[in-house]
Amino acid sequence: EFDINKHVVKPYVLSDNNRLYMSLDYGLDMLACFWYSVDHEGYVTVYRELYESNLIIDDAARAIKNAMVQGELSKITCIFAPKDLWNRRQETGKSVSDRFADLGLYLDKVSNGREAGWYEVKRYLRPQTDVFGDTRPKLQIFNTCRNLIRTLPAVRHDEKKPNDIAKEPHELTHAPDALRYFCDGLPLPAEPETKRNIIIHTYDDETEDFNDYNGF
Repeated sequence: EFDINKHVVKPYVLSDNNRLYMSLDYGLDMLACFWYSVDHEGYVTVYRELYESNLIIDDAARAIKNAMVQGELSKITCIFAPKDLWNRRQETGKSVSDRFADLGLYLDKVSNGREAGWYEVKRYLRPQTDVFGDTRPKLQIFNTCRNLIRTLPAVRHDEKKPNDIAKEPHELTHAPDALRYFCDGLPLPAEPETKRNIIIHTYDDETEDFNDYNGF
């Protein structure tokens, strides 16, 4: 379903009326975290990614918070994460979710099965007609989210479970899994009367500089 010509867009000014979400896939081998802006029709823009390996739990939480602009965290509706992050560790008695909460990041558990989650991803990638008569996918990705763009079309079907994605090569699965958690979380669209005023940092491919887009 993924088509780089349809699903990847250059960064643009995001409406501060939109509802903001995050999702993440975490392990010591890779932290894949994404930020989403959802408008009142339910159309989604993936506007930021954090993709970094070899981060212990505390460093991962700090990296996520450092990636955000001032005041942005308070505008996040949910941070969708897999249920294994609620497993308690023997050495501490705390889960990854517990430790993230200690550091100010409160995760929301996504409990549905993998196959159901991939169906939701397919639904979001499917083009739909909006109220203006324009046909576009339900989900589009800023071209600054390079690892999601790189890995999403590269994952393979599981040979034994055709409705699932193969877990190998493992490096390819982190970003798509994080996207699956968002789609499977059934995020709500924005309410038109909701007012938000934050600055979203995006990335300019040509100048390699960060730009500030002040939403209105």
